[in-house]
Amino acid sequence: NGALLLLEGTAPQRWVDLTFGLTDGWWRFADTDLRPDYALLTAVQWRDTLNAAGFTSPVSAVGVDGVTAQQAVIMARAPEAAAEAAGDWLIFADNNLAPELGEALTGRGAQARFVVPGDQYDRLDEQTWQINPAAPDDYRRLLNSAGAVRGVVHLWGLALQGTDGLMDEAQAFACGSAIYLTQALAERQPPPLLWLVTRQAQMASAAPEQATLWGLGRVIALEHPELWGGLIDLNSTPAGDAALITAEVLTPDGEDQMAWREGQRLVPRMTPTPAPKAQPVRWDKEGAYLVTGGLGGLGLKIARWLAEQGVGHIVLIGRRGLPERSTWDNLPD
Repeated sequence: NGALLLLEGTAPQRWVDLTFGLTDGWWRFADTDLRPDYALLTAVQWRDTLNAAGFTSPVSAVGVDGVTAQQAVIMARAPEAAAEAAGDWLIFADNNLAPELGEALTGRGAQARFVVPGDQYDRLDEQTWQINPAAPDDYRRLLNSAGAVRGVVHLWGLALQGTDGLMDEAQAFACGSAIYLTQALAERQPPPLLWLVTRQAQMASAAPEQATLWGLGRVIALEHPELWGGLIDLNSTPAGDAALITAEVLTPDGEDQMAWREGQRLVPRMTPTPAPKAQPVRWDKEGAYLVTGGLGGLGLKIARWLAEQGVGHIVLIGRRGLPERSTWDNLPD
């Protein structure tokens, strides 16, 4: 149901024919029933074409004189997404939101099916599977059984709220399941889109234990963009959450990190702020300074710079490890 706003040439123009018209591509159109002798469509032809393509209420505004008389602003609204395009969705279900989300997806023409945690893999009924959250193969078996799936909504992170005494177990359940699910989805071609849902995990959050899913989700977005849907952080009150999630996953607009607060959709943006007043750095020559990622190119440059500042002890840590000592004499500086 998006809006189209198009500025387009709609009449022959000499300067266009003397530039683009000198290329083969300008005259290569084959739909001569629509435009028999010239590449550009008139404003009326644009309206007819948009109508035929399913757009609603196409209108055009043509300039009145000079160059603007040869151009038009064309506006139209795209049709609602077809019900069959909604497809099948898997919901990794919590105890509260999942039933409402299933109804909301079904109301938009989708088929919703549910996944619940258990001790072992099992098909409970036509719409529900049970898997062991800590068993990676269960996720593969699930996706093989589910067949063609358009997307997956992961609600298991909502179980992390209020788990102070069981933090390790809760993190292993929510984040571990998201990792195993991502690995299983990445093996499918094309992969279904993955959406991770939290509640109050962002912006002075009341549920910081769920913020780990946001860190994980941002990594998934970088390493597996082909299967990435997005992160959705909900209000403290669940009213209307199912409708919000349904709208986000069925009609995405390119944003992949959303937080809903008091009916307002917030997305991350960089904003200018005054630069802080620079303070001189005082290095402790007897202290130790830790450089994470210190074995990479940038880390080694920082280590060299610290040494030049007179720092006495520099500790480098990294994932790649040091090369064999026998090769050190032949390494670049």
